[in-house]
Amino acid sequence: MLVTKTALAFIVLGLGLAFCGWRFLKAFRKAENPQGNRKIGLLLTLFFFTSSIQTAGIIGLGSLFLAENLENLYYVSLAANIFLSTFAVLGVYTMCYVFFPKIKLWIPIIFVLALDLLGVVLTVLTHPIPIITSGGNIDWNLGPALSLVTFTLLLLGIGAQSYIFINLFSFAKGRELRITSLFLAISSFGAVIAQFINFILLRKADAFFRTNIYDGLTVLTGILFLVGLGIIPFFKGKPVNSFGN
Repeated sequence: MLVTKTALAFIVLGLGLAFCGWRFLKAFRKAENPQGNRKIGLLLTLFFFTSSIQTAGIIGLGSLFLAENLENLYYVSLAANIFLSTFAVLGVYTMCYVFFPKIKLWIPIIFVLALDLLGVVLTVLTHPIPIITSGGNIDWNLGPALSLVTFTLLLLGIGAQSYIFINLFSFAKGRELRITSLFLAISSFGAVIAQFINFILLRKADAFFRTNIYDGLTVLTGILFLVGLGIIPFFKGKPVNSFGN
């Protein structure tokens, strides 16, 4: 088994996201909220668990067990691109459901699915074979068009999450929820920056340099989720009252 830094980084990130989803699930199960707020809690929980499957389940474990064959890593990349629509749809759907209820929800969903279909088609047509750098990182070797589509999908999913928690911080009830929302807003914004650096800003840079930065930011985000949400009270005490005055 060839263990790469990329596999370990995404497994750590996935564990952090799963931990966050679990904490949300516990918090909103005991919440004395209107039914609408419970649905929001469920959507956020599903978002984090879906993100965990994408990062740890597909990319992390796929890279861990299949890295010895670069052709197999291509199929890991293809599977990740296919599943990326689930992650992005949940993020966009939750944001529109909470903050833009007048928008017909099928419109952004169709847009995300069409964009993901484009990414899958580009993956099949270009058939990028990943490269393992001398530093033990995986360079997915995506072309410019596929990099842009992948970044856009990640931006929609993670950016929606960031928007949700920025607004939740603004008018949430309870100090613990405000602290947690601010932490998650900053973390998700940092994740957007990491995607921009990897897929746009440094796409043409040396693979060793770029992948080390990206994997380093990835594992750092996972550690922040695990450590930060372990320290923050996270809805202890009073039941969650997430929205409203």
